[in-house]
Amino acid sequence: QGVTAVGAEMWLGGHVGDEQHPVMVMFVDQGMRSAWPELPLSPADWRALDDNPSGIFLSHQAAARLAVRAGDMLAVTSYLGSNRADGNPAWYFTVLGFVKDPPGWKSGVATPTSNPATIVGNLSYWQNSAQAAERDVVVLMRIAIDRAENARAVCRDIEKQFNNASPALYCVPARED
Repeated sequence: QGVTAVGAEMWLGGHVGDEQHPVMVMFVDQGMRSAWPELPLSPADWRALDDNPSGIFLSHQAAARLAVRAGDMLAVTSYLGSNRADGNPAWYFTVLGFVKDPPGWKSGVATPTSNPATIVGNLSYWQNSAQAAERDVVVLMRIAIDRAENARAVCRDIEKQFNNASPALYCVPARED
């Protein structure tokens, strides 16, 4: 009823080098192509992520702050210690290219507001590398709705199905966020 696309998102908070260089990598799945069309990835960018699961795209702001170029290797050390299956606290990424910051990135609950610099990676890298208990966990799902007037009803239906979720489910139309 009204749902046209669903995409999933997971975040990895950490730092590059010392803790004075915090970063947040936003892992997204293929569903985000339709569920979050404002995400500034071109069809060629999506193909590059498909072909290079450990690849990332950075906003120009993030690239300048971290002084990286396309082709560079970027090691992000997780703040949570190791959440990788191999026990390593560092996640290794290849810089595939650069994107604009998505509109509205700096506000709202649907984005990590502590991270104004966009870094986008492939959720399959997380799912294939994280500890088994964390592989199928996401922090956010974006749902595209056919018509704006259906958004509240879809949210209510989703909340009913997950009323015992932990943590609690929060559903809000993105245009109202």
